[in-house]
Amino acid sequence: MNKAYYRPNEVTFLRDTITWLLEHKILQHWPKDPTDSSLDGMNEIQRTRRNMENDLAWKTVQLEVSMRLGLCGRDGALVILFYSYGAEIEDIAKASGMDQRQTSNRISNALNYISWGSGEKELARTPRGTYLEWCQRKKRENIGHDVVAVNH
Repeated sequence: MNKAYYRPNEVTFLRDTITWLLEHKILQHWPKDPTDSSLDGMNEIQRTRRNMENDLAWKTVQLEVSMRLGLCGRDGALVILFYSYGAEIEDIAKASGMDQRQTSNRISNALNYISWGSGEKELARTPRGTYLEWCQRKKRENIGHDVVAVNH
């Protein structure tokens, strides 16, 4: 389950964090922490600096997410439609000429592919290969297994 809020230093680029980032992707700045009242005690210069640091962090992590989604081609766009714009699987499936199960699986595959964490240590966990290679390998591994659908 996703946390309600992530601070810039808490971003790990794992599935839960990426989902939260995607849900807030249309914002142009780091979302305000609903539990943080520290800005109230700051002067204007301190508040401006904190906001600038957060905005830079927001742009940096969103760029990383966008670059990772770009590796997934069309499926990356499906992820954005679903998580960032709240489009329903049924509507995405109709618009893309696929059935709902296929659409759900492609969204889930792309999200899983880009959720490798931060740094080379996590990336080195598995030989990822290209997105297509990764999907083909996962399909071979999952033959006979139920595929879990994507949920908002």
